Amino acid sequence: MAFSITYRPLFQVNILHNYFLSDGTGDTIESDLLAKYDARGFVDLIPTDQTISILKGHKMVFKKQAEGFTVYIKVSGDTGILERTPFIDVIHELQLTFVIKVIDPLFWNYTDLPFKGNLFYFGNVRPTTEPVSLSFIPISSSTDLIDSTSSFRLSDDGDEDVRDAHGAALNGAMGVIQLSMRGNDSIITLADNLILADHRVFKLHFRNRSTTWKYINSSDDTTILTTGPHQLTRFGSIDIINGSDRLPNASAAIPINSSNESEIYI
Repeated sequence: MAFSITYRPLFQVNILHNYFLSDGTGDTIESDLLAKYDARGFVDLIPTDQTISILKGHKMVFKKQAEGFTVYIKVSGDTGILERTPFIDVIHELQLTFVIKVIDPLFWNYTDLPFKGNLFYFGNVRPTTEPVSLSFIPISSSTDLIDSTSSFRLSDDGDEDVRDAHGAALNGAMGVIQLSMRGNDSIITLADNLILADHRVFKLHFRNRSTTWKYINSSDDTTILTTGPHQLTRFGSIDIINGSDRLPNASAAIPINSSNESEIYI
């Protein structure tokens, strides 16, 4: 007697970064850059030990991908209501936590976020330690970018609680993604325990840092400043002309001084 085991996407988290996706002239994602984009080059996304246990116990599979990760769940069949019915019931309070670790040492140079601070918290339930100003994790249709004006950082009490809950797993972490099946915002499962017909897609879209470019003449220490800040990009190119010379673009590897200037020696 033939039978099949069917897994369906439960939810997905995309990690986008305009340093790799912008041409430097705006926030539009360039399709040719997206085609070769891979977030695994700058962040690692790791389920906590408790989450790994929950995944196994509920027949879920965590799979990393170029744009983030997807969690798949075993369902009861491949037709009709069965393909939206979890093989093992998922309670509404079930919560999954994933640690975000930066693996590119230049990340903080090219990302428009403060260099230091408490953990970032991206979730669909607001911890009791946090004010209403703490934002919920964006969904795929959101146009908001995560930057220095965003409200995703935990309070001191919230930071302490999360670190106490997950211990050494948060060593060197920039933050966590914490998702509940029936969150205060953006549910993953329905009230009758069915999964969504179209699985939930969350999105963390980071804004790239902009700096004023300060050109320093190596021979006489004279300087030229751009009239305003320009985006740091991996693949973009901005024309900076001085007389008949085309000046080089700032690199993320170039030090940024206290005046938010990238110092470029020419």
